[in-house]
Amino acid sequence: MSVSVDPIPSALAARPLEEPVVSASGLKFLTERRVLINEAHARPPVNVPLNSGVTRLTLTAPSGPNGEDLAFLHLQRMCAETSNAVPAEQSKHHVFDAGSLRVIWERHTEFYSLTFIRSGIDDYTFQETALSSVPKEWLTSQPGEILSATHVLSLPSTVYENPFEIAAKTFGRDDFPASRTGKVPMTMATDFRTHADGFLRILIFDQGNGDAYRGRMVQRLLEMDAYRLAALMALPVARYLSEELGKLEQELETILSKLAGTMEMQSDRALLADLSLVAARIEALEQETGFRMSASAAYYEVVRERIVRLREERTDSRQRIGTFMERRLGPAMRTCQATEQRLQKLATRVSRASQLLRTRVNVAVEEGNARLLESLNKRSETQLRLQETVEGLSVVALTYYAVGLVSYVAGAAVDAGIAVPKNLIVGLSVPIIASMTLLTMRRMRQRLHKDSGL
Repeated sequence: MSVSVDPIPSALAARPLEEPVVSASGLKFLTERRVLINEAHARPPVNVPLNSGVTRLTLTAPSGPNGEDLAFLHLQRMCAETSNAVPAEQSKHHVFDAGSLRVIWERHTEFYSLTFIRSGIDDYTFQETALSSVPKEWLTSQPGEILSATHVLSLPSTVYENPFEIAAKTFGRDDFPASRTGKVPMTMATDFRTHADGFLRILIFDQGNGDAYRGRMVQRLLEMDAYRLAALMALPVARYLSEELGKLEQELETILSKLAGTMEMQSDRALLADLSLVAARIEALEQETGFRMSASAAYYEVVRERIVRLREERTDSRQRIGTFMERRLGPAMRTCQATEQRLQKLATRVSRASQLLRTRVNVAVEEGNARLLESLNKRSETQLRLQETVEGLSVVALTYYAVGLVSYVAGAAVDAGIAVPKNLIVGLSVPIIASMTLLTMRRMRQRLHKDSGL
């Protein structure tokens, strides 16, 4: 179930830089190169002989209060109790023997799994399984919660003339999917239902395909079941998301109907505030559900890839295992995909509505600014007229005071015995002084306008 969400370059970039590894040939190799090469050999299948039982538990991987990997700590304790070597801390796959049991521990992205293999089991009723030899304390103290639990029983096909009768007795029903695979026909059957112990049951009837091939088929069947449930974890999220989207769509429709019926700026601002709340809620939903939806799609692709690798053939007119799984899993995955697309479309609609509202608000603001500028222009014109009026009065006042000064000068000349026509001088000075004052004020106004760029 190891599905990488981040690309390898990002994972490498997050790690501190280390010195390159120098090989015996003197060539420098990237430090992480060995890890990348070993990824191709991670979690190899284990041989499964005939008359053997395989049990796999897939559990969530919780962390301790200080970030400890509780699943790995439990693995270390299991190895210590069985006198096996403790794996390295970064190990993702570890195999060890505990008496007649072979135990396989695997670390995945969100989960970890425990697989138990035990030979010498021929009880097709599953009263005895590989789990029968597992210490109870191991199971009850496992950290995390179980996602998938599956029993597989490998039986020799030569012992049972009609494997479907045996499967019907085991499953308690006859409407179960089954298929064949392998050069020598290997029959696989399961009812995809949990039984009284909470486990899914898979029967394999084989004779001549070999333990290694049988191990690969068992691994694919177990991974199909685990990935199937991991993919379906998005279905409750999609249902919750669908309810929330229905509410948000109604709110959006209400906002759009108000938007179509009003052209007032205050109303537009209120609608824009409401629309911003809807957009924030959509962003929160994307944050809450994005990872689960993406992981579900990745798990579903893995399931489909495992189905292809089973290379199933129809048998006894029964539905194939892969077909059954695809028909049940496919609609659920399409529901999740449709819900995710619905969320994206709603986000797009809200974005368009927000742009429209912002445009209307901006236009209204610009119209208000235009009216304000027009009002300012009118006020400027009024002030200009007042200024011109004041200029006329100022010319009269300045002329009056200047003529008064001339009158004083002429009177002083008469008192000094100089014969001058006082009244004539005062009268002639009035137009001269008024013209000069008016001309001076106009030049000053022109200079001020030039300096201010008007």
